[in-house]
Amino acid sequence: MKHVLLFEDEHDIAMGLLDTLGDHGYYVSVTVKLNDARQMLERTEFDLIIANILLPDGAAFEVMEMAKKRGIRTFFMTGGSSRSSRSHSAAGKTGRRLPPEAALAEAALPGRRHP
Repeated sequence: MKHVLLFEDEHDIAMGLLDTLGDHGYYVSVTVKLNDARQMLERTEFDLIIANILLPDGAAFEVMEMAKKRGIRTFFMTGGSSRSSRSHSAAGKTGRRLPPEAALAEAALPGRRHP
């Protein structure tokens, strides 16, 4: 069974993803804190990490880089009205803009218009 680490601070989104991934045969560990995600990553093997970029205790970039170095696939999520506003928000709060893969993931969503 594939093991997914999900860090998401919106309860409804986390529960929806937990249920959906579980229904498709994935085992999901959920956390809302980056420090907990770091610790889980250090002691547990994961096949995929899904992360909300901006959490109450910081941005997920460092933890996702740590995962990538270990060969774990990563997927960023974020909410908002447009990629441009999310990218500026992430840059303002973290000094970093959204990575290119965030745009690719967004482009895969049906019915979305992109700048």
